[in-house]
Parts: sequence; C-alpha cells; structure tokens
Amino acid sequence: MLDVLKEELNVAIYCRLSREDGDSGESNSIKTQREILVDYVEKNNWNIYNIYADDGYSGGNFNRPGWKRLINDVESGLINIVIVKDLSRLGRNYIETGYYTEEYFPSKNVRFIAVNDNYDSEKEDNELTPFMNIINQWYLRDLSKKIKASHQNRMKKGVYPKNLPIPFYGFKFNGKNERVVCEETARVVRKIFEMYVTSLSPVKIVEYLFENKIPTPAYYNYLTYGYNPKEWINAPEDKKYRWHKNIIVKIIKSEEYIGSVVLNKRSTISYKTHKRVRTANEKRYIFENMTEGIVDEATFNRAQEIRLNRIFQTIPLDINRYKNIIYCADCGKPLSLKHTRAYPEHRTKESYSYACRKNKNNNCSNRQSVRIEFVDKLVYFEVEKLIDRVLKEKDEIRKYAIYYQKNHKKKSNPFDDTELEKLIARNKKLDILMQRLYEKQEESGLPKETYNRMMNSYSSEYEENKLKIEELKKKKEKMNQGVDYIQATERFIKRIENVVGKEINRNVILSVVEKIFIMKVDNECKLKICIFDIPDMLEEYFHGK
Repeated sequence: MLDVLKEELNVAIYCRLSREDGDSGESNSIKTQREILVDYVEKNNWNIYNIYADDGYSGGNFNRPGWKRLINDVESGLINIVIVKDLSRLGRNYIETGYYTEEYFPSKNVRFIAVNDNYDSEKEDNELTPFMNIINQWYLRDLSKKIKASHQNRMKKGVYPKNLPIPFYGFKFNGKNERVVCEETARVVRKIFEMYVTSLSPVKIVEYLFENKIPTPAYYNYLTYGYNPKEWINAPEDKKYRWHKNIIVKIIKSEEYIGSVVLNKRSTISYKTHKRVRTANEKRYIFENMTEGIVDEATFNRAQEIRLNRIFQTIPLDINRYKNIIYCADCGKPLSLKHTRAYPEHRTKESYSYACRKNKNNNCSNRQSVRIEFVDKLVYFEVEKLIDRVLKEKDEIRKYAIYYQKNHKKKSNPFDDTELEKLIARNKKLDILMQRLYEKQEESGLPKETYNRMMNSYSSEYEENKLKIEELKKKKEKMNQGVDYIQATERFIKRIENVVGKEINRNVILSVVEKIFIMKVDNECKLKICIFDIPDMLEEYFHGK
C-alpha cells in the first residue's frame, strides 16, 4: 500500500535564479536550491519526478522554458506536488503568482510547497501568502527602479553601455570595448549618404544595394558576429540583400555617423515586461565628437535638409488643384497626391497621381491610383458641359424652379437635436459643479492650486460648449426655414455665369464642384462628380426627371 502511495506522489522540483538575484550569492544559486529541495523530498520519502530550472530568468513574468515544461507535465497529470525554495523563486508578480497558488494548482489537485516560507497548500494557515507575494513584487519593482536610475546616471555622463552583443552599423569594438570605425561597413554608409544627397530616393538606394549584393545590417551581423543564426541559416537571397527603405532613412538620420553618441534611444515600458519603445528626442542624451565620424558634417547637414524638405514639402495648389474635394468612394477618406520624381539616369517623367491613404486605421480595399491628367480630362469635360447647358437653358431652369416652388412644399431637413441637448445638459451640470466647488472652497478652504485647476477646467469646458450650442442653434434655425427653390436657382445660375470665359483652374473648379469620388467598377477607374450647392430640384432637372 505504501509503495502505491509513493508512486502516486511525483514531485516536481523548481529552481529559478535571475540577474537581479546575482548579488545574493550562493544562498540563491541553482545548486543550493536543488540541494535544499532534494533533501526535503527525500526526508518525506517522496518520488522526484523531475527537476526544472530557469537560470537567468526574471521573476517578473512566467515566460520561462523550465516553467513551461513543468506546466506541460502538470497538464499531462504526471505531477502531484510542486516544490520551491521560497515563493520568490516561483515569481515576483503577485497577480500571476497568486493565480498559480490560489487557483491553478488547486484546480489540478496539485500540492504546492515553498520550503523556506513554511507554505504548504494542504495546511490552513496560509493567510499571509498574498502579502508575501506583494512584498516579492515590491522588491522587484524597487530593484528595477534602482537599476534604471543607475543606467540613467551612466548615460547622463556619456558612459557607453558595455557588453553590447553587436556594435552600431558602420562601427566595431576595439579591445577596450570602444566604438571605432569599421571600414568595411563605413564604405556602405558613405555610399548611402552620397547617393541620397545627389537626389536619389531611399527606394533607389535599396535597388542599388540589392543589385550589388550588399548584406543588410542584420545579415552582416550574422556573418561577422554569428548573431541570430536561426533566422539566417536557410534565409533566401532576397532577405539577405534586400534592404528596407526605413533602414536607409534611419542611417541618414543617425548623428552617430558624424561622431556623436546618442544614448537612451529606447526604454522598457515597465519592469513587468521586456517590451522596449522609442524614447522622445528630448529625453535622449547626445554627446558630440565622442568618436571618429564616418561622414563629414556638411554632407550630413545636406542630407537632413533634403530629408526634411521631402517630409514637409507641400505641392502647390495650382498642381494639387483637387485638394480637399477628391475622395475615395470606398472609405470616404480624402485622396493624397503622390509625386513621382524624375531621375536623370532613368529619364523618368515627373508625374502626379491621386491615391487613397492606406493607413493602418483605414480598412480601405481601394488600391486604385489615378493620374491627375485623367482626373483633369473628366472634370474639365463635365464642368464645361455643365456651364454650356446652364447658359443655354437658364430661362427653362428658372421656369422649372417657379413651377417646382408652386407645386412642392418647401423642404426642411430634419435637425438632430441629440448633440445640442447633450451640450445644454452638460452646461447645466457644469453650472452646479462650479457652484458646489465655490461653496466647498468657502467652507473648508480647498488648496488654492486644486481649486484653480478644477475651476479652470470646468469654466473652459463651459465656454467651449457655449460656442458649440450657439452654432448648433443657428444651424437648426437655418434648416427649419426650408429651401426657397427660386432663390437657390438664381444663386446657382449667377455662380455659373461668374466663371464663364475663365480658364478652368482650382478657383473655377471650387465654384462648381463640391466633391469628386473615385471608384473602381469592373476593374476600371470611374469618377463621380457632385455639383456644389445645387438644389435638389435641379438635380432632377439635369437628370431628366
């Protein structure tokens, strides 16, 4: 009977040691943990199923290989008891640690023991365990703050991080772990700057690098330092030599290439995660002339000037004549004018095309790009046709407007009061809040800063709402007045007469066209043109109703 019981009690010994535990010496080493736990299991005459260890893994999360193997064995029903030296070895995130001790292990009928903390899930005196988990997490958070502060102080002094796996592209480390120029990759950097300042775009530079089989920075790091071999052993040629244009831009922007050292470019979001994000430029530490430069300052500054001009360059309105009136029929977003530059060596003509903004938040399936010449052809034709027809038929149009006015009631568009009512109700509530805040200040004397901050917040919101309420009331009044078709027709005819004989440009287009929609129908690009401020009865007239 005892042999059967012994077989059933399969124990999993778990040991963990992280870098933050390094200063605690032998007392927390994997070897010491293993000895303590094996001795404990043997004294209880239990069977050791397996020993799981994670050496060098933080207790802030449970993404550890040894722990994952242990959980897989628990799921397979191979383990009855999990034993650790203390609760901090299990983890320092009190929420996840509490989940395993309070929910997961009991649900799997697995006994959990932390030897040094005198914790045993079969006992009933474990009330302090949640507090111990919180203290373990506080320890990790405090340690993280100290380490982060230490790193920040080093970076403020310009001390370059040591033990980096690979150097910045274009440089290498000497025997003293100092950054020095690597001529092999520095030649590539100089070539990139040279091509960029001679008006070659990042896309053209990428093509040049691929044609000449220049390894990408990541592939070069594998070839030189053996970095990340799994990604590159069977990688296709296209991946090895096909640079991304963003890498070109990153190189062009990097002040390291004129001898500066830029620190604190990335930071972790929290001590609970290893995810790193880019820090704002104002939070970075830049130390000039710290190393030998790869490109001269004149070339670097010229590259920055070209880059900024490309980013902030605005196409003149005489070219971008459909700005803010041309839209995508699929998603309703305004179309952007794309400029394709001419390059002397390719003899490519300069051209402009409208295309939908394919940003991440815009689920648009329209991938149609339309040359501006095509838009001109259709718009000019429609505008000229409309002008000619209005001039020829303006008397008939006026008669139709009089007939329509007599036989149809003035239409008034229904006004949605929802937003107006919400704003009025909110301002009433703000009135009450400001009055209560004033009374509280008089009675108990709120701190001046608190009172001013809250009162300014309430009053500024009140004034903004007041302006919106006035605008909505005017809009409601206008909509309720209905449409005077005779007056609306006269305004329309006068606007058309004002552009007669003028060259069709942006001003003329804006006088006639309200919106242009580009759509794809049967793999063909088509345009829908909406006339500006045209009464609905004229829509019927022009369409023969």
